[in-house]
Amino acid sequence: MPTVTVLYGHAYDGKNEETFRKCLEKIRRHEGDSCVYLVRSDVRVRQLRDLVLRELSGCFHFPVLTFPDFIKTIYRKSSGAKRVISSLEQKLLFEDILRERERECGSQFYFTRFRDHPGILSKVKEFITGVRRIGIASPQELAERLRNFSGRRRQVYEELVRIFECYEKRL
Repeated sequence: MPTVTVLYGHAYDGKNEETFRKCLEKIRRHEGDSCVYLVRSDVRVRQLRDLVLRELSGCFHFPVLTFPDFIKTIYRKSSGAKRVISSLEQKLLFEDILRERERECGSQFYFTRFRDHPGILSKVKEFITGVRRIGIASPQELAERLRNFSGRRRQVYEELVRIFECYEKRL
């Protein structure tokens, strides 16, 4: 069975550069079967992929990924996996949902000005994907968790639950 090495520590403690150099050396010496290097951001992915291309020549397999991209890769290769929608498809889907909710609710729709303020769409998308990421699997569960909130924000939360319902139906 292959050895799996996981290194972790405080942010900006120098472990990344040192570890990356060790991975490059192992690949140069043909030690180990494979290496997957996980980083925090897409910017860092691009930086390290460029470095790999500069430092290593020939055929090699050294994927540098963010953790979400790594999980998507594993999911896509699993049996019975459904297609993962792209970020653009997801944005367009949320835009359609907001337009649909606006038609249904008219001026009562909480996010009526989403066309004037593109950040609203991004924040709604970010909220719903974040909710799903932390394990809230259904609009009903989200509604239950938000039930204790009251006041002016209550209308926002209720609309977010409805948007989540529409999103789940469309998926």
